[in-house]
Amino acid sequence: MYNNAAIAWTSRRIRVVTLSSMENEMCAGVNATKDIMFVRDILTFMGHPPSGPTPLIIDNDPMWKNIRNAVLSKYNRHWELWMSFVREAYAKLKVSVHLTGTDYEIADILTKALETNNPKYKKFRNTIMNIIS
Repeated sequence: MYNNAAIAWTSRRIRVVTLSSMENEMCAGVNATKDIMFVRDILTFMGHPPSGPTPLIIDNDPMWKNIRNAVLSKYNRHWELWMSFVREAYAKLKVSVHLTGTDYEIADILTKALETNNPKYKKFRNTIMNIIS
C-alpha cells in the first residue's frame, strides 16, 4: 500500500513442493520481499526514498519466529537459503516483520475465494479500494 492504494500484488502458484504451511508462507514471503525491494528502489530512483523499513505483514507464527530469530532446525534446513533473503532484508531494516491474525490479513481478498456476502470480503474490499462506509 502507498498513499492508501494497493500498488503491488500478485497471486500465482508456487513452483516448489512445500511440506508445511511455514514453507508455503516462506515462499510467499520471499516473493513479497522481492516486490518490496523493487518498489523501494523505484521510490528511491524517483527521489522519494523510504524513511524507514517497509512492513511485511504475515499471518504465520512459525515464519514470523524464523525470520526474527534465525533458528535452524530439521524442519527448515531446506529453506535456509530462502529465509536468508528475508532475514537479510529484516537485518538491514529494509522490511519490518509484523504478525497479524488471519481476520486482519487484507491481501486474502486477492488470494482466497471469499463469498461476496462475507463481512470479511466487504471489509477487505473497502480497505483496498479506499471506500469509507
